[in-house]
Amino acid sequence: MCEALDDFPDFDACIYWGGSLKLDSIYYVHSIPELKGAHKISEGLYWGGDYQQLKLMIEAEEITPDQIKFLAGYSAWHKKDLQEELKTDNWWITEADAYDILIEEPTVMWGNVLQRMGHVYGILNDFPEDPNLN
Repeated sequence: MCEALDDFPDFDACIYWGGSLKLDSIYYVHSIPELKGAHKISEGLYWGGDYQQLKLMIEAEEITPDQIKFLAGYSAWHKKDLQEELKTDNWWITEADAYDILIEEPTVMWGNVLQRMGHVYGILNDFPEDPNLN
């Protein structure tokens, strides 16, 4: 982590790809309610917050890597575009879960979330990446 950012304390955390916009910026999702300026996005899950305070908390070992996920870049939609995609069922919506987002391995998270969503979604998890291989 510290190799990607100047003046960042030693911290054993990965930086994940967040999307194709603003790849020169780092964002973070976390479970640290006392981080000033953080926006609550779900129960026990927050977006952003005071960067200087974050660095101080990491230096003081008040934060562990399983409490935060760093993202390079982001993805975005215009409000009307996203609303239209939701109306046409282009997205499946489920409750955000801090464990899934912060701790679960990204390679298995999608499948586990689909399984919890129920039968139809769980079946989709078993589809091969290339249906021709089925």
